Amino acid sequence: MRNDDVSELMEIFCVVLFTCTRPNQPTECRLIFAFVLLENLKESFARSRSIPYVKGFFRVSIAAKARAYKFEELLDLMLKDVGMRRGLKRIVKIRNEIVHSGLYLRPHSKRWAAYERIHDLLREYVLRLLGYHGDYLTYTSASNSSAKLWNLEQGVSGCQGREKKRANLDRSHGTLQRYPYARQSGLFSA
Repeated sequence: MRNDDVSELMEIFCVVLFTCTRPNQPTECRLIFAFVLLENLKESFARSRSIPYVKGFFRVSIAAKARAYKFEELLDLMLKDVGMRRGLKRIVKIRNEIVHSGLYLRPHSKRWAAYERIHDLLREYVLRLLGYHGDYLTYTSASNSSAKLWNLEQGVSGCQGREKKRANLDRSHGTLQRYPYARQSGLFSA
């Protein structure tokens, strides 16, 4: 990505993320803004990788009748590009339910948990995209705890106990990844 593209992407990211967190709005609105941000990041990724955009869809080839990528496929490619692995089925299901019906008919606690997890996904993605390594505050914990993005030079020495067991060394992206909320939330299914 060019520096101008990154600057524009970061500006959009900050504005939409701020809009997501504005008080006194329904959780569905927060989720919709988060999904708009995911769509924007996904499109920026696809364009930066020169994925053909033909007749309103990103496609596997330039041919007009070539198979179009699904939302989940491009999102998966985008996350893998920065060394993240997530099961996205629940995110896609929530997105489709809200976008197509305007509501997510679950108890408020489940809607809020989904929003928090998506917020954490967005934060982690952008930090990885920027090449950040170190501690960062998680939205899920109301910024009361942190997760850590590692690089290979640091190794696993900073990990302790369960954290060390959950660590996943991904040599292809040069990062040591942790998934602090993946198992407990159920939002990011394996």
